This record gives sequence, C-alpha cells and structure tokens, in this order.
Amino acid sequence: MVLRWPLIPRGDEIGTSSPAPSRGVVIVGPAGVGKTTLARTIASQSPSAVWAVGAESTRRIPLGAFAHLIEIGGAPDQVMAFANARSVLGGRHITLVVDDADLLDPLSAALIRQLLEDDVHLVVTVGSVDSGPEPAIVADGALDRIDLAPFAREDAYRVLEAALDGPLDRVSAQWMWEVSEGNPLYLRHLVEGSWDSGLLFQIGGVWQLKSRPVVTDELATLLISRLPTEEPDVMDVLRLLAFAGDLDIKMLARAASPGAVAAARRRGLLWSGSDGTLRVVRLGHPVLGEALRERTPMLAARSLRGRLVRALAAGPTAGEELRMATLALDGEVDLDDALLVDASERALALCDYPLAERLAQAALVRGCGLRAAVILARAMTWQGRAQEADVLLGSFDPIEVPEYEHLAWGCGGRPPTSSTTGRTRPGVSWTGCGNTRPVARDWKC
Repeated sequence: MVLRWPLIPRGDEIGTSSPAPSRGVVIVGPAGVGKTTLARTIASQSPSAVWAVGAESTRRIPLGAFAHLIEIGGAPDQVMAFANARSVLGGRHITLVVDDADLLDPLSAALIRQLLEDDVHLVVTVGSVDSGPEPAIVADGALDRIDLAPFAREDAYRVLEAALDGPLDRVSAQWMWEVSEGNPLYLRHLVEGSWDSGLLFQIGGVWQLKSRPVVTDELATLLISRLPTEEPDVMDVLRLLAFAGDLDIKMLARAASPGAVAAARRRGLLWSGSDGTLRVVRLGHPVLGEALRERTPMLAARSLRGRLVRALAAGPTAGEELRMATLALDGEVDLDDALLVDASERALALCDYPLAERLAQAALVRGCGLRAAVILARAMTWQGRAQEADVLLGSFDPIEVPEYEHLAWGCGGRPPTSSTTGRTRPGVSWTGCGNTRPVARDWKC
C-alpha cells in the first residue's frame, strides 16, 4: 500500500494570498506546520519565482542565503555587495520566495526589506515568534500576514484517514494527535514510521495501532539538527525535560542551570502554560522529547534520571512519589523503601499494572516483604497471571504473617499451606484466587 498525503488548505489561506493585490505575503508558524508547502503553492502562481533559504550554516555569512542567485565574491566590501544584490534582484519582475527568513544573516534581512521598494513580489516564511521579538519583515506590516497553526483535531483525523484510504479507530487517532499535537510534518512521520514498523493493521476495514506511534530516525535527526547543540547547558535542560515531562520550574532549576532554563525559554524551546507563567514547564513539543530520549546514550540517561530524582527529593514530594520511583528504576540513585512501595501502590490504583509490577518487584528485591508482594500479586492478577500471584504469595509462611496483614494477603491471592509447617492460618478460610476475591471469616475483599 502507498500512503497518499493530501494537500488540505486550512481556511482560505491560498485564495486570500494571491500575489496580485499586495506586495507580498509573510507566512508565520512553528516548524512543520506547512509554511514551505503553502509558500510553494503561492509561488506556483508566478511564472518567474526564485528561492532563497535561511539556514544556521549561512547565518554568519553576509548575503549567504543569496549566494546562488547573485555574484558577491568580486565585491570589495559589504556595501558594494549589497548594492549589487539589490540591482540584480530588484531589476527583475520576479516572485522571490525566502524560506526561514528568521535564519537570515543581517545583511540578507536588510536586502529583502529594500526589495519591497522595487518591483519584487515577496513570499516569506518565518518561524513562530511567540518566544521573542518579531523579525522586522513581520513587525512592520508591509506584507500580508498568514499565521499557520497545527491541524485541529478533526482536521488531523481527516488527513490520517485520507492518507490511509480508510477509517482509523479513535484510540489510534487520539494517540497520533497527542504525540504530533496536530503538526502536519510530525503527523506524517509518525504514520510512516508506524507503518514501516508494522504497528498499523486493519481489522474489518478499520485501521488500528498496536502501540503508540514510532518516531522515525529521519524526524529525530531533523528535530535535533534544529537544536542549539553548540550550547551544552541549554541542551542539558532539554534532555532533563525529555525524561521528566512536565516539571515545576524550581525543581528544574535544582537539576540544571537557571540561566540555561531562561535561555531555552527565550529560544522558544519550552512551553510554560497557556497563561505564560513559569510555574510548570515542558518541552515545546512531545515529539522532541521522544527524539532526545532515543538519542541519549544509556549511561547519560541514567545520570539524567538520577539528577531528576535528587532534585525532586530536595523539595516537597507530595504527588511526586510515582515519578521519583519510576525515574529511580533506571537511574543511578536509591529511593527509600517505603516510598518505592507507596509508588507501586499508586501505580496499581491508576491501573498502570505493568509499572506497578516493575515497582513492586524492585521493592520485593530490596526486602520490602509482604506488602510489596501483595501489590505485585495484584498487578500480576490484573494482567491475567493469577497462578503466578498464587505462587508468589504462597512463598510466605502464614504462621509468620501478622494478623493485620492477612486480609490484604488474601486480596492479593490464595496462599497454599505453609511450606514449613504444612498448615494454613487457623480460623481463616481461603477461596478461589483467580478473581482475587478470597473470604476471610466474614470479611470480603
């Protein structure tokens, strides 16, 4: 099967952006929302369109984005090079498309502003400007502005079903929506990555995902290539959040440099709530977190998790026990035994049975005894492994179990007779363990 991705205009963007009535258009939006696609569609209406692209690699080269269009090597200085560029480009009846104009060097940015005075129609794309001052080409209002946003939920579903040429079940569609947040580029990569990995399948003509969608290597490489890798402190903040998810800003400042946190926010790499406050922060997009986690070496990931656990433990831990314990499982730090058991019980209450099993198993290995075993047995039972739960609880001697723990023990499973005494606890009758509803005297679980 070949995936067919439709071009779906959102609103009347293309129709209202005809080159004729204005001096040009500037398209603003975050990476991956379709700015380049829309610019290409608008430029296709012109018979003489030329392209220039801003990039980090040419950002420090004067007029570097226009080197393929004009001869700048022979100019004795920047003033002459600027004049030559304006003469060449401004003297032609063209549509000039400038992609990623926010990555232009200062001289190139000044050139496109000057070309507005000449007979040049401009189509300019600019990254999201929510985190800082708008580029001059956006702020002065000389060009018609189009703000592109990610797909709305129903639009994303429509695109998915058009690409798959069939309906997609709502749970799978919701997964795609949550991970991509409606970003068209991310959405496409997630579908294609899941398709290539064999996670997408059809039942009764309806497409379904076996698990959460896969981030492709291509998308991970693209996302990381756009990060400030030359700034280790900022990258450290991003990696911490990749493993932490949402995090209180004070806790993040304990684990990382406060200055680096501020720098990451200025760059638009962090999301800090719809009201703009800095109480809780996370990465600007969940796909970025997945890409960073996949590209972080194992030992470095253990170190990051350990730093997060220590930062969380240094402040109020109410509500953070489960996160601390989960991070500690694969981190280089030990937790208090009681906190580990509490966390496993919390995971069980939230119906995350695999996580509850992992936490309870770790607590049991550390000698936390019957309470950890009961939680582990319940997690096993809810995953359809009641017989394993019976064997686990049967390894405890009922004579040595305190009376107050018997009811909890029974709820976890049915203990057989003691391996050392061959006896069950007097006065307690145990019934079927498969549904974890034993009866002890007149008590019912």
